[in-house]
This record gives sequence, C-alpha cells and structure tokens, in this order.
Amino acid sequence: MQSKIIEQKPNPLFHRKEAVIEIEAKDATPKRSEVIEEISEKLGAPKTQIAIAKIDQKFGRHYVIVTARVYDSPEFLKKFEHEWVLERGTHKKKEKKEEAHAKPYAPAKPAATAAPAAAPAPAAAPKEEKK
Repeated sequence: MQSKIIEQKPNPLFHRKEAVIEIEAKDATPKRSEVIEEISEKLGAPKTQIAIAKIDQKFGRHYVIVTARVYDSPEFLKKFEHEWVLERGTHKKKEKKEEAHAKPYAPAKPAATAAPAAAPAPAAAPKEEKK
C-alpha cells in the first residue's frame, strides 16, 4: 500500500499526534490491522500506540482517508480512548460473547411466597346531586 500524510498536528494536552493519512486501496476498504501497520511504518510509531478514529472511503475511489491518533505511550492510549474504539478490528467482542454463552443456564429461583396483601378498599363513588 502507498500512503501520504495529508495533515499531522501535535496535541500535547492528550499526549498524542493527530494525523490524517491517504492510503491507496485498490480493492476493498483495508482492514484496521492493515491500516495500523501502514501508519506504524509511515510515522515510525509502535502499533500499540495507534488508534484509528475513522476510515473514510467514498464510492468509486481507489483510496481511503484515515484519521488516526498516535499516542506517546500505550498508557495514554488506554487512558484517553474509549474501550469500544480499542476493540474495533479485534476479536475481543467475540470472546466476551462466547464467555457469556459458556455459562451454564440456571433457572431463576422462585420468589418466596408471602401472605397475600389485603386488597385495598374500593373508593366510595361520588354521589350525584339532584337539581
């Protein structure tokens, strides 16, 4: 894949660099893992410090525009990025679902029977006044 950096700016408040990169995509939209690998090579950052915010490919174009965030350390990545952003492109969601299905089924315990509560007294119907 060929790529070129369109924009790159530092964000010292969040300890990261924000980059917009154009990557050639001849067939389908590239996988997030492939995009992270390309950004890692282009910017010289470890793969564990890169978060992909957006991959945008318009219909009929042979390139994608990627918005990425490159953090100073993996700790800052985990601190500032949402968990669902970090799970994109990984199999963590599938593992969680499999764990949920792996739990044995236990029927719900019936509630303890209590004495039936006394029914509330019916409200008195209002009397109609005759004219």
